[in-house]
Amino acid sequence: AGWAGDAGPFQTPFLVAVGAWALSTAALGPTLPAYAADLTPADQRGLGLAAFRSAGDVGFVVAPLALGFVADASSTPVALAALAASAATSAVVFGVLNERKA
Repeated sequence: AGWAGDAGPFQTPFLVAVGAWALSTAALGPTLPAYAADLTPADQRGLGLAAFRSAGDVGFVVAPLALGFVADASSTPVALAALAASAATSAVVFGVLNERKA
């Protein structure tokens, strides 16, 4: 047994996924608030950053609860598919709403 015990064949992919998640979180940590600040008028920057942070905090509370309900009502794969669909939809909406005109 290794330092984390024997998790079977999924241990290495899981650790790689956690590492990728950690790197993406580290990269997005400073960039998203900076982007939000860039879009907000200077006299409303505090309100804009507070709204951005509050939305993230609400997401960290609501998303696990919602996905738990979905998993209980159907299955874990359905909940993970819903999470993936939500992330993809968010990315598309962000891309469409933030398209810059050349």
